[in-house]
Amino acid sequence: VYGDLDVVQLLTMLERELAQSGIPQVVETVRAFPQMFEKQTQIPWTKLVDSLGGEAGVIVTLDSSRKVTIPLGGAGGDIEISMPGLILAVKVKNDLLYDRLSSKLKENPESKTSEESGLKICAMPMPNPSNLPLHLTVASSGDYLFLASSPELVRTVQQVRKGKQAGLKTSSDFQNLAKHLPAQGNQFMYVSRSFGETF
Repeated sequence: VYGDLDVVQLLTMLERELAQSGIPQVVETVRAFPQMFEKQTQIPWTKLVDSLGGEAGVIVTLDSSRKVTIPLGGAGGDIEISMPGLILAVKVKNDLLYDRLSSKLKENPESKTSEESGLKICAMPMPNPSNLPLHLTVASSGDYLFLASSPELVRTVQQVRKGKQAGLKTSSDFQNLAKHLPAQGNQFMYVSRSFGETF
């Protein structure tokens, strides 16, 4: 899923709609959100808004070349699925968010940082009951901030963006659907057949 994201407009619309609900506590919470955000993150709200590029997306991947076993517990046993991955991409104008988030991750001595071909990565291993190779990852490529489940996923996205690796556009399933859709727009959503089958 990828599309336009205007945070200020979203909060303004939310505040307007909630004001019509007649629930004063909810309206006040939305109005106070910028101050609460600043207090919790130590990032000035206006600087954050100014740093955003107005676009964001979420990608969920399933790597069929790597399998993982998910314990269901009880009589359900275990299931084996393709390795899942998650990445959030936010268009940005500067490194404000990356600097703040990576500084928090670096507080953990197990975190690792790297800089390669204009891509800055900071990743921290995350213990989990399924023993998935999960790393809380924050990365910056200049015009994008990435939050991901692994640094490898961020590197793959960068390779696809640079045209060095095949991406979604090359898959036959996507091409069969894309020929019926406009090539330009401000929002995009695609769910592959393999995701439905796995689910």
